[in-house]
Amino acid sequence: MNLIKININHISNLDSQNIWVCSDLGLLRFNLTNSAFFLDTILPPNPVLTVAKDKENNFWIGTNRGVVKYNQKDNKIIRYQSGNSSLSDNYINTIS
Repeated sequence: MNLIKININHISNLDSQNIWVCSDLGLLRFNLTNSAFFLDTILPPNPVLTVAKDKENNFWIGTNRGVVKYNQKDNKIIRYQSGNSSLSDNYINTIS
């Protein structure tokens, strides 16, 4: 994968083993142990704008189509959009 040819929207260090890269291709994970990039397949391929992790180790992923909550333990995804939540817009570029 050639990172020069993609748009990087956000970079986050959410754990000690990986650096998470939000890109127009999706969520990329750079593994610090083996220095390799992986395209995370938990989401359909669409732009990822930001990512955060909560106290329960859930990933919150902001996209141009709403927010995705990913529960790693159960491998479960919940998508929140303006039509099924209190989001006023589906374009989510910041999660705090």
